[in-house]
Amino acid sequence: MVKQIFLAGNLVLALNAAGQATFNASAVYTQNFGTSTVATWTDNSTFPGWYALSWKVAAAGTDPFRGTTNITAAAPVNSGGWYVYQCNGGTDMKLGTRPSNSSGGPDSPGMDGRNGIALGLCLQNNLPTINSLVISFDSYQLSLADEGGSANTVFFDYLVSAGIPALSAAGYTNVATLNFTPPQSSGIAGSAQINGYPCPGNCQTVNKSACITVNIPSGSYIMLRWWDPNDGSNDPHVAIDNVSVTAYSDNLCATVLPIELLGFNAKQEGSKVTLNWSTATETNNDFFTVERAGSDEDFHPVATVSGNGTTTVQHSYSAEDLSPENGINYYRLRQTDYNGQSTVSDIVTVNFSSDADDFSPGVSLCGQDLCYSAGAWNASIRMTVYDMTGRKLAEQDIQPGENGSVPLPANYQGMLIVSFVSEDEVRVVKIIP
Repeated sequence: MVKQIFLAGNLVLALNAAGQATFNASAVYTQNFGTSTVATWTDNSTFPGWYALSWKVAAAGTDPFRGTTNITAAAPVNSGGWYVYQCNGGTDMKLGTRPSNSSGGPDSPGMDGRNGIALGLCLQNNLPTINSLVISFDSYQLSLADEGGSANTVFFDYLVSAGIPALSAAGYTNVATLNFTPPQSSGIAGSAQINGYPCPGNCQTVNKSACITVNIPSGSYIMLRWWDPNDGSNDPHVAIDNVSVTAYSDNLCATVLPIELLGFNAKQEGSKVTLNWSTATETNNDFFTVERAGSDEDFHPVATVSGNGTTTVQHSYSAEDLSPENGINYYRLRQTDYNGQSTVSDIVTVNFSSDADDFSPGVSLCGQDLCYSAGAWNASIRMTVYDMTGRKLAEQDIQPGENGSVPLPANYQGMLIVSFVSEDEVRVVKIIP
């Protein structure tokens, strides 16, 4: 288990001016840029610890802070600068850039003579040496620009220094896994933004997460930099949000647990086995694979479920094994990172019996009808459908193996209660429209 430094009641990192935001007691710094519009920018004040620079080949660029702009499907503003973005009038603000020929900066991992804009987060270590950081943020493409089909990459890099590092300083280290290349590009090379991608729904969003090995002595600073160079033709509007930085006392990047598993269980349900699990946190989690071993004692994949990347929100998952063996079935959960590395859970067992297949009804809404699937029962069944008031809506006798449908009244509303009654068993299913 990864050990975070100074957990109980101690602040791990402080920003570089008294009274600014700090890491909380869990050694985590977060920033979501609030819900209010912003009209002016002051380094280390508008958002404590945050800096911005328009750079033009060893000189200050002239593209300024442009305030808050609302991204809608209409063509966004074409002016170069850095922005606080809102989407369709919403209040979930994001911080981002749109370089022009008047702005610029050093291109990662060094200066290449191009113009651009840099955003930076500066943190100071006020306690013993920090040796690794887990960094996570959401990247957004907010517009499709007339950029001639060229790729526009926002580079992420960092610099540790005894003093506050300048955004234009040499010596930054690039972290390739945290670079962001907007997924959409235009083949047009023109002079105006051609349309916007408002969030949520239309914007192109990618979560970026990585653990980096650092050495930040007590009293030293680290500048995290998002560097957006000015590319050919027009660049898209891009932004970041939901920034999270977690500090560790040891170099534990290789051993940061990819998931915190809350539970993993399996149970027989009719002719199948249902598997359920949940996570408290996930880091770079690409997907899960449910694996089963039976009488051959070898594990084989039976289901794959997508993960949630990097998240600190609890998530629940489920999968089904539609072809379990009679007798003992062994299940384990394999989690795979974006880099292809995987870990496996403890094993759970199910003593599967095909005798339980006698009664496994399936029902679902299909238009104005209720469709049913008889499954593998061995006797006739009476299906009765009720609404929440107890009013009978439909009734049907179903024979073994039969599939079909029954019409429902046009004026029914709300949840349905469906009962299945055989000679020796009753099952009830709830259907929520």
